[in-house]
Amino acid sequence: MGHDRSKFSRLRVFSYLALATLSFLLLAPRYAHGQVDEGAINGTVVDSTGAVVPNAQVTLLNTDQGITSEARTDASGGYSFSPVRIGKYTITVTAQGFAKTTQKNITVNVAQVLQVNIQLKLGAATETVEVNTAPPLLQTEEASVGQVIGQQEVNSLPLNGRNFTFRRPTGPGR
Repeated sequence: MGHDRSKFSRLRVFSYLALATLSFLLLAPRYAHGQVDEGAINGTVVDSTGAVVPNAQVTLLNTDQGITSEARTDASGGYSFSPVRIGKYTITVTAQGFAKTTQKNITVNVAQVLQVNIQLKLGAATETVEVNTAPPLLQTEEASVGQVIGQQEVNSLPLNGRNFTFRRPTGPGR
């Protein structure tokens, strides 16, 4: 009888260890990413006088993949899309009594938080205002510093253990 209890206690300890190990393996990879390939887009929707526009419909379109996300502005006219994948985006804002406004050429880079404020003009919902210029790239929301490095810069970096005079061929015949 005493041996049966020790077998059950060992089995119980083993099952607790197995459960703890399984939990660790399932939860740990979520926090193990060194870099993210996402960013965020925030902003405020205002009218032509500078007053905020609450409850406006904001639609975010990833023009590279055709994926859309929707949000509504809060009482202070603010909206937020987070996280968003890196790529090119278009934001469309509609509100009752205002013309539909579209902001194009928005590019989100790695870990970038864009502030895209939209100004609506009075008009019918059938009118459309398109803004084709990209928003300013200056970011004032946080103090982090980052840079996007292109393929040309990566290819020209020296590698550890490789002679710098050996260059990788570039062009169509590689």
